[in-house]
Order: sequence, then C-alpha cells, then structure tokens
Amino acid sequence: MRDRLIICNDDGIQMLHHCAPGRVDESIRSWVDFFLQQCHVDIFAFCTAFPDKTHHETTVGERYVQTAGPVPSQSQLHNRLALDELVAAGTDILEVVTDQVHQRDKKILASIRMSDVHHASDLYKAMAPAILREHPEWRIIQQDGSQDVALDYSHEEVRQHRLAILEEILTGYSVDGLELDFMRSCRYFPAHEASNRLPVMNDFVRQIRGLVDASQANRQTDRPSQRLLGVRVPPSLAECPGLGLD
Repeated sequence: MRDRLIICNDDGIQMLHHCAPGRVDESIRSWVDFFLQQCHVDIFAFCTAFPDKTHHETTVGERYVQTAGPVPSQSQLHNRLALDELVAAGTDILEVVTDQVHQRDKKILASIRMSDVHHASDLYKAMAPAILREHPEWRIIQQDGSQDVALDYSHEEVRQHRLAILEEILTGYSVDGLELDFMRSCRYFPAHEASNRLPVMNDFVRQIRGLVDASQANRQTDRPSQRLLGVRVPPSLAECPGLGLD
C-alpha cells in the first residue's frame, strides 16, 4: 500500500491577495510555508495557468492582468502590481513558489486548469484570452447552435496552443511535474458530442505524458526524481465520460 500524500491545490489568487506591496517575494514564501510546515503538505500544486492566461511570465500564453490599462477591480490591480514587482526583481511567481517548496524539500506541481470560464462574467471579461477573441470558430458550439465561452479541444490548434504552454513550463522551471486540473469549469467539448471525444482527450494527455518524460533529461542534478503527471478529476468518476474524459 502506498503511503498517503497530502496535496494542497492553491489557485494562486488568494496567495496574490495576501502579498504586501514592497514585500511580495517574502509574502509568497510565507504563504507557501504555512501549508508546507503548519499543514504538513507533501505536494504543493500551484495553479499557474488557467489555461491560456498564466500567473508566471510567458511568451506562449498571456500573463494574468499584464496590460497597463484599467482593470475591473481593485483586487486585480493589486494582483497585477504584485506580479509586476516580481518581474522588476528579475523573477516571477512560479520561480519563487518553486524555490520555496524545494527549500523545504517538498514537491511542487505546476497546476493547469484545463478549461476556464471566468470571463463569462462581466466583472472578468478582461480575462478572456486572445486565442478566444481572435478565433471564435474554435469555441464550443452546443447542439442548439449557441456559442460557449470555452474553447473546444476538438480543434488541433487549441490542443497545440495549450501543449506549448505546458512545454514552456517544463523547460523553463524546475517544477516536479504537472497537474492537469479537469475539475474546474468541466467544459472541453460540445455536451452532445463529448462522450465520443474520449480518444481526442486521451491522445492529448498521452502527448503531455510524453512531454513530461522527455523533459526529465533536462532536470537539475539536485532533483533527480522522476517528474510526475497528476490529474484532478470532477467529484464523480461516473460523470467523466459525459464530459469527454476517460
């Protein structure tokens, strides 16, 4: 029987809310330490992509609230300034979190929301990724012809874009693996076709597994353990096939 592991899935937003201006690096390390030392967490799964917007700096996706224009809420302004402070210091949030987790000799997974629909709300419209705005034809089209705000994994272009975001994380950061978060939003295909798209998502996850394994050769020598691929599923396994998840 395998030993029990305690995994903390941190969505990053509350961590950013916690950051004190001028002391963002220190605030993040304190936040992470609470879970590692007070809650005795073994694996810290940090949500760094959701999935086309990211908390970390990226050349493939788009960093969360990176633009200099007005933001919808005071909390988002606070978060943008916190992320900008890290960039000015020559780092970013994923580097700081990863470093702190490794200092405590624990494991960190870069957690990726496999879908996100926050931008359906008027308050969060600014979170709509460019790929959705520029390619409305890649959005989910439901049986009644209505257009969803989530992208359809049936399109090769959607899968390749998100695969590139994952590859960037694996090559640019010393994380101990990835967590694919299928629990948030749960919209990947048109609802009436999802059960027939199991092979599409299976193949996509197979490609991700290949990226994780291939990236192992580039790991730092002080982190020799095999990189992990975790999956966070909806509350019931029975509902997964109807969502396009095997």
